[in-house]
Amino acid sequence: QPELAESISHYARVVFLDAALEGSGVRAVPVEAATNQRPDGSHGHSPGALLALCDSLYGHMPERSVAVAIPGQNFDFGEQLSPFAEKMIEQAVEEVGHFLLS
Repeated sequence: QPELAESISHYARVVFLDAALEGSGVRAVPVEAATNQRPDGSHGHSPGALLALCDSLYGHMPERSVAVAIPGQNFDFGEQLSPFAEKMIEQAVEEVGHFLLS
């Protein structure tokens, strides 16, 4: 969402979280500013495009950013998390903690 660019521009570190349709574990990937700022589908702008937008509109972007993909197995509505989802959330919290403390 391009409206996030202004908020993001105020932080030194940013974590982008996203549900992943595939995978057996959490993936954390560093994010760099994109050279192409066009929207890339239903999510609007990619994390890299948002970083580039921060820089071009506000003259500042986070020093470090990471995208954390959290895999899921069942995306139906429900009132509880599955054991798999709970395990993946624990892994994601660990990854985010490592990123913020490094």
